[in-house]
Amino acid sequence: MRSLPGLDPRSSSAMPSSPKTARPSHSSTTRAETRVEYDARRRDRYAWRKWYGSQRWRRMAKAQLASHPLCCMCEAEGRVEIATVADHVVPHRGDWALFWDGALQSLCAHHHNRAKQREEARGA
Repeated sequence: MRSLPGLDPRSSSAMPSSPKTARPSHSSTTRAETRVEYDARRRDRYAWRKWYGSQRWRRMAKAQLASHPLCCMCEAEGRVEIATVADHVVPHRGDWALFWDGALQSLCAHHHNRAKQREEARGA
């Protein structure tokens, strides 16, 4: 049987075989190290991010989750999900007064990391 360029005659499919290419060697940096560096750059770029590490914020977030333990977005969808994140209803964008005095809502990780981030990116 005559083989066509790019086709593997031993394969039962007519799909071209993938060429064997050498993968570039990556540095010895692990994914965890990369994440730590990324987080450090974000903290440096936005000084207000360190507010989230303060004892005051941790107390506020804990109180929010204790008083409203369910995700408000899941509840609006008719589902029951435990909230794990205290989120600012109005994005503070570094405004000290909004960060500390603004209203909070309880969200599950999915809604905080996906839906809420998309809303804020759209400017909603």
